[in-house]
Formats: sequence, structure tokens, C-alpha cells
Amino acid sequence: MEHVKSTEIINHPLFGEIERITTEDGKTWYKGKDVALALGYKSPHVAIKYLKDTLKVEKEYRTGLGYIARRPYTYIGKEAIKVLLVKRLTQDVKNRVKECINHIDLV
Repeated sequence: MEHVKSTEIINHPLFGEIERITTEDGKTWYKGKDVALALGYKSPHVAIKYLKDTLKVEKEYRTGLGYIARRPYTYIGKEAIKVLLVKRLTQDVKNRVKECINHIDLV
């Protein structure tokens, strides 16, 4: 895992509010779950599971009982975002074609 230089929440024009980190090498990564949810994926963990342009970062969080725990989060780069966009658009086109075909059968 690379060292995280900065973490911030940004308001992205396409995805809304998402978490973004910058690593020491200057590369920008976006929280995969936030991006996948913004694109309409019902299971964001499945959508980002097999992407290649990813970075795992362990972050601390407070549990419901007040304990400090660590959890790995997956951050994705710009190439992975492009892959998610293409997959989503392809699925939308398939759904529209199915709707059109069903409509034609009814007429």
C-alpha cells in the first residue's frame, strides 16, 4: 500500500460528493464505492472487485461500541472510472434495446 498524502471530500460534477485521496507519488484516487453508487450500481463492491486500477487503503473508524477498528477501502483511478462508465452505459443500452423489442412485440 502506498502512503496517503491527503484526503478530502470533493463535490464532483458527475458523481456528487465523493472521497478523494492523493498518494505521495502525486496520483489521485477516488473511493470506489462512492463512484459506483453515483453511477447507479446496486452492488458497488461487485462492480469494483475486478478492476485493475485500484489501491487498497486501511483506514481507522469508530465502531458502535466506541472501539477503534481498521477497515480496508478500495480506491480507484481514472482508468477504472472509465471502465465503470463504459460498463454502465453498455448495460443501459442493453436495457433500452430490450424495452424497444418488448414494445415492438406488443404493437
